[in-house]
Amino acid sequence: MGAVLAWTIPGVRSLLSLLVFFPLLIGIAFGQGWSKHYAPRPKPIILPGTLAIVVVLELIQGVGILYNVVLRQTSNFELFPLLIGGAIAGGLLGAFIGGTGAVKKMNRVRASDTARLEAELED
Repeated sequence: MGAVLAWTIPGVRSLLSLLVFFPLLIGIAFGQGWSKHYAPRPKPIILPGTLAIVVVLELIQGVGILYNVVLRQTSNFELFPLLIGGAIAGGLLGAFIGGTGAVKKMNRVRASDTARLEAELED
């Protein structure tokens, strides 16, 4: 949905396509906040096929936002390949660093949840 909105909403308003993430993030935050009192958080599961689909859709959304916000405003289309290359390289680097950091943090949080819940059971 975000990729479609990024390409169809004209101008700077295409940044509104980023709002599709808020319901997802709010749902995850409330779900984990509630369930951490009853069970340890689950182990991180990385499905390569699903991850590839999400990355491609996010790249399409990012390119749509770049096109609508930067290029339509400045009409400087010779910068388009440079912007796309930089966006893809930065996105992949950020996803790698953020992904590995998130997995490590999830493992630490899961271990602390398990220790806390086991200590509560011993009482």
